[in-house]
Amino acid sequence: YWISEIDTRHSHAIQKNPSVAGSITTNQPDEPSEGIQFAGTAEKIEGDVFGMEKKLFAKKGKPQPEKPGSVFEGKVGYAWYKLTPTKIRLNSHREFGYEKQDFSPQEGLI
Repeated sequence: YWISEIDTRHSHAIQKNPSVAGSITTNQPDEPSEGIQFAGTAEKIEGDVFGMEKKLFAKKGKPQPEKPGSVFEGKVGYAWYKLTPTKIRLNSHREFGYEKQDFSPQEGLI
């Protein structure tokens, strides 16, 4: 889950085609590479997100919001988005060498 401006390039792209992919990798000098690659679908969440707002405030150690939309207070044009992964690949030279570890969110380790 994430919050983004609805007028950004990626928000417009998700509206046109919800298939997404991405990666997060650490690259520290003299350290083995670690990372995650993923593919799935992304969507703008419509409707009641007050429960997610409460979780976000709790995670950040803030007092609980009293009303829906508190996370956007003072901001216009933002929305919640959700990524549902269909494929996940872990890269860890330390743990797996140059082999990749593929996961299916529905089935576990492949």
